[in-house]
Amino acid sequence: MRSIRQLWFPTLLFLAPVLFFAVSRTDYANYASYALEGDIVAYSRDFVYATRATFLVYMTAVAHEPVFIAMHWVYANLGLSISDSMLANSMVMVSVYYLYSVRQSDSVILGAISTVGLIMLPWFEQLGQNTLRQGFSLIFILASFLAINDGKQYRSILFAALAIGSHYSAALFVAIYVLADFVPRSGKLIVGAVTLIFVGYITNSISGISNIIITPILAQAGLYAQYSSEMFLSYQVGFKLLFFAYSLVQCLASVLLIKSAVKKSDERLGKYCILMTVIYMLASGLPYYNRVAMMPMLLLPVVLVTLYARITAPRRFFRQTDPRTETHSSSRWQGA
Repeated sequence: MRSIRQLWFPTLLFLAPVLFFAVSRTDYANYASYALEGDIVAYSRDFVYATRATFLVYMTAVAHEPVFIAMHWVYANLGLSISDSMLANSMVMVSVYYLYSVRQSDSVILGAISTVGLIMLPWFEQLGQNTLRQGFSLIFILASFLAINDGKQYRSILFAALAIGSHYSAALFVAIYVLADFVPRSGKLIVGAVTLIFVGYITNSISGISNIIITPILAQAGLYAQYSSEMFLSYQVGFKLLFFAYSLVQCLASVLLIKSAVKKSDERLGKYCILMTVIYMLASGLPYYNRVAMMPMLLLPVVLVTLYARITAPRRFFRQTDPRTETHSSSRWQGA
């Protein structure tokens, strides 16, 4: 079977309607026109300033991550509006997500289905609005994941640097993806640890100690620079039913994906989503802990379609991978 990378025409053929669907789900121009508070106000103000300053002056004057503000300067000086830039970022993000899903599931059809799933998630539009920096960094995060899966070390470092330069929290997301390879593939260990964390999350017993365990890590990742402010302290913390439901499905699917993995990136994706879910639950006593949960939630559609492909498709239909970069896995659990 030909490599997915060689099937450029069907890949584009399936991407086109997905992009049209994404556009139909977004109305950034309307959002930018009525937004009275939040990050979008600062983004809009900085965007206007970009046309009045040289690149170097703008880079030193605006208090956002360097890659993100450089992107704004380029967009503004190309004559785009703030809403145009929001839409452009979303379309690039959708395209990279689609490519990642196609490469992970080995199917352009399943890649399109999972990308539609991303667009349907309640967090999709937020990635192009108040969480615009996180949405922009997702482009490079997924590109770094692809490079890691292909064994392209220097390319993965480059994309990781661009992701961190777009939003500092990307350091956490990329680091956990790399560290996922070191997690034992023991079914009993994974299920036991996840069950313990879920019980703690449901009972809110984790909330009381999450400040001690997770706050320093997230502070270093740039997620809680203003943690002491009244706005952050007044934010709802603890158990949230929607996140619990998504996390339960995510972890069950990830455990099954690890068990039925046929290549290294299958295991890596499953372990990554489990690790990120555990970290976010440990952070449940902190304000805005849903930002930590956002990354594994966004990858839920990819996990589901990849699991479907591994369970239903015969091995001979899977994309042949480079043995130097993708290590095929036994279907048996180690230590189970």
